[in-house]
Amino acid sequence: MSSNFLVSRVLQSLVVLAGLTFLVFALVRVVPGDPVRLLLGDQATPEQIEQTRKDFGLDESIIVQYGYFLGDIARGDLGTSLRQRQPVTDLIRDALPSTLKLALASIGLSVGIGVPLGILTAVKRGSAIDSVVMSATLFGQALPTFWWGIVLITIFSVSLRWFPTSGSGGWEHLVLPAVTLSTYVLALIVRLTRSAMVEVLTQDYVRTARAKGLSERVVLFGHALRNAAIPIVTIIGLQFGNLIGGAVITETVFAWPGIGLLALNAINSRDYPLLQAIVLLSAVTFLTINLIIDLLYSMLDPRIRHG
Repeated sequence: MSSNFLVSRVLQSLVVLAGLTFLVFALVRVVPGDPVRLLLGDQATPEQIEQTRKDFGLDESIIVQYGYFLGDIARGDLGTSLRQRQPVTDLIRDALPSTLKLALASIGLSVGIGVPLGILTAVKRGSAIDSVVMSATLFGQALPTFWWGIVLITIFSVSLRWFPTSGSGGWEHLVLPAVTLSTYVLALIVRLTRSAMVEVLTQDYVRTARAKGLSERVVLFGHALRNAAIPIVTIIGLQFGNLIGGAVITETVFAWPGIGLLALNAINSRDYPLLQAIVLLSAVTFLTINLIIDLLYSMLDPRIRHG
């Protein structure tokens, strides 16, 4: 792999991240509402409000605050939560494992079922199986996440009592949130895999491979899937970034103590340090995943790194 290719991608990611830090910092302060008044309540005196502003550095100009923010990031300090009065890094560290567990379970379900189904429907295109699966994926993409989660809770938690209604713990707590979160991604992966495979299977080199007497398994997985992998890898990576960034609706429906629920609470309380840290984490996650995808591109198709 070319070192220039890797260096250029890393530099591009750093430039984007630098711009995002200011954008995140500025945007969270545009959100209506005074965090100090929300924190202290209506009974707070003007003196208390002013002192709290000074304690958190909110009395400074936005440029000065941004300078402090960059300095804190350089030291690995993301600040202190206005609402919970705890270091933001501690709050994120406590919530991140739950989000990672949910994201990995959801993407595992989506990829493990979606890619094989996409290949199957591409091979069987025009058949009854193809029609049924494609109809199901349309349904899966159209389902509102909050409604689908409530339906699963009603059936499998309230009526059948197979799984808990909310919270985290053992594997049984993970099933319904993972299924809810993976439904849309699964449908998307099926449709994209089918589309990519249908296009590849009409190429001359696939017909040549079959004419040479290669088994259908080798043709599909050794030739067709490798050449169809770039859009599939892209969508998997981006969706995984979405899941880690915080599945707010799913985590709220199931009271799952992850990044999404933490972000929602930060928005409601105008907790600037916590909110900007979560958004920054999401940005870094997306940039890292995009960098990994770029490197995978260069492995799947060497022409990309020389382009």
